[in-house]
Amino acid sequence: MSIKSKTDLLTGINTDLADNTAGLISAQDVRQNMVHIVDSINSVVGSGDHNTAHPFINTVQSSGLFVSMSGGFRFPDGTTQATAVIESGIDHGSITGLSDDDHTQYLLVNGTRAMTSHLRLGSSFLNNDGGDNEGVTVDTDGNVGVSGALEVGGDLTVHGSGVFDGGISMGDGTSINTTKSMAKAWVNFDGTTSSPTVNTSYNVSSVVKIDTGKFHINLTPGILNDNNFVAIGNSNGRTDNDTREDFDRNTVGLVLRDYAIGSGVSFSVLNENGSYTGAKVNDLVIFGEGP
Repeated sequence: MSIKSKTDLLTGINTDLADNTAGLISAQDVRQNMVHIVDSINSVVGSGDHNTAHPFINTVQSSGLFVSMSGGFRFPDGTTQATAVIESGIDHGSITGLSDDDHTQYLLVNGTRAMTSHLRLGSSFLNNDGGDNEGVTVDTDGNVGVSGALEVGGDLTVHGSGVFDGGISMGDGTSINTTKSMAKAWVNFDGTTSSPTVNTSYNVSSVVKIDTGKFHINLTPGILNDNNFVAIGNSNGRTDNDTREDFDRNTVGLVLRDYAIGSGVSFSVLNENGSYTGAKVNDLVIFGEGP
């Protein structure tokens, strides 16, 4: 076995296999040069010394392990990779362009990028420390839930039980410290028709006519604790209301309280002659304690 370089092979071919005009080429000369080529082909190809005008290798495929003994791999941009890059060994801090903000799909911790769509929390909480079951949640109907206390402006604190500490301050400087001062229900109705006409109401389910001048106001169930509520009524005591003077002196009786069975309060209008009157203008306001 005789391994020769590419240059030696070419020299041997030119020397031993010259033009055959003189008849000096023997079979041994041909055979010996072919043997040299076969013996040397691996060395020549493995050396990487290929013709640059017509590259010997365009694509390299290997069914087994491919090993670069030295030098590494050179890429089209002229860079050379001489060391294998193992994923577990990559130091993120050494990567260039870390501050380029290339990933615009992520939120920035400094808050400089605005959301481009709605943020879905699912069943998760929004809080400052990632704790479970604390902070703010939003359900699928858009209702906001608070675990703990919700402080607004440092003056208003809302606890999970719905308690407002310090009351609610209004823009005119007044405040509401209790809902006991707020009406639980109210209604304005016309009692001259066969079926009373409710003009406006709050927490009133219906107004039922019992007889002329006698009505029953049915309240929305669940707004009061019991029958110990305050009812304030007023009526113009007559069947018309064309002018501001269209009223007669009368007494409004609010006697029967049966809210405990899911109803409300009676409403009766009695004029000075002792007759019950189906009046045009009737008002009722109810205050009381409830959930």
